[in-house]
Amino acid sequence: MGPAGATALGIAVAFVAGIPSARAAEWSLAPMLAVAADRDTNRTLAVDPVASEGLSMSIDLRMQRATERFRFSVRPQLNLQRFTDPRFSRSDDGGVTTEATWLMERSSFGLTTVFKDQSTLASEIASTGVIDLKTRRRDEEATASWTFAQSERRALTVSSSFASFAYHGNAVTPLEDSQYVNFGATEQFSLSEYLALSLTGSGGEARTPARRDSTRFETLSIGISSPFTERMRLAADFGVNRRTDGALSSQGFVGQLSLSRSTECGGFTFAALRSVAPSGFGVFAQTDEVRISMQRALGPRLSMGSAVVLYRTTSAFRSLTLADRTYTQASERLAWQASETWSVATQVLWNRAQAKYRTDNQRGWQVRLESVWTPNPRSLSR
Repeated sequence: MGPAGATALGIAVAFVAGIPSARAAEWSLAPMLAVAADRDTNRTLAVDPVASEGLSMSIDLRMQRATERFRFSVRPQLNLQRFTDPRFSRSDDGGVTTEATWLMERSSFGLTTVFKDQSTLASEIASTGVIDLKTRRRDEEATASWTFAQSERRALTVSSSFASFAYHGNAVTPLEDSQYVNFGATEQFSLSEYLALSLTGSGGEARTPARRDSTRFETLSIGISSPFTERMRLAADFGVNRRTDGALSSQGFVGQLSLSRSTECGGFTFAALRSVAPSGFGVFAQTDEVRISMQRALGPRLSMGSAVVLYRTTSAFRSLTLADRTYTQASERLAWQASETWSVATQVLWNRAQAKYRTDNQRGWQVRLESVWTPNPRSLSR
């Protein structure tokens, strides 16, 4: 077990140790089960496409417990997949997320751990595009945060996080492991019922075991949040990020913008994000992400949803171009709510990937039929 695994295990033990103090509360369980079948013309977005059919089963078990002063949740997830193409034999994905929050009179303290083990078919399709079917990615994350309410209109949040992702398997791959730590502080101002501002400063260091030098990074940003009306909300965050890797240095704009609007029969969401983080190639990458989605009710039980997602990944240092890639996905979904706890849906997906070091584009279509069962949350007594 690596350092992140030990950290996650230690925090999980601390979570469990704190549960006996919450004897007055009951556990609640909110499960979800989904079964799906699909046909994909180019599942890995390869230059030479190979069509395949797939069958999957996803299980999501969210358990939580809450008292006046303490909240705890654990959420294991598992996705089992089988395909007609035998190359995808190691494509099952799984993970578990734990969260704990201690509430005091004027402050709160939170701990979160995340563990995931995925095939590169799930972890790399939108980023590096390197799909090694005998390679898997393991993510381990731990985050601690403390929030102090200085007044009714001001609050300070201090946070620290550690993350590690490692690739394992028996294939030769260009993908590299990385670890990074990050420290940050945010001052929040509630100027009115409809306007809030925030100032954030953060910094940290990322290491790739295969490389001698580490990358240091700092970010300073300002944020704004405003619910214009009961149906419309705007949130924005703009800042500058600086990173240094040995003799190389670079800086640039980072931030995010989201606008959402709900109606009586649906809703619309637009989100744009620019972030900088370690990539699977072992170098810092800048990711531009745009998401547009729309939902609309066509009847008492019938609904539709449309979405377009675009990822543009470039190296955070101009002298490196290996990470430069664009991934686009468009989808159309039609769902039927057969009962309070059961629904069926059909979905059509279109994917495209283009890398700077290639002159051709990779495209693929997928048709998917899905059935989802979400029983009502259950109370689990002692």
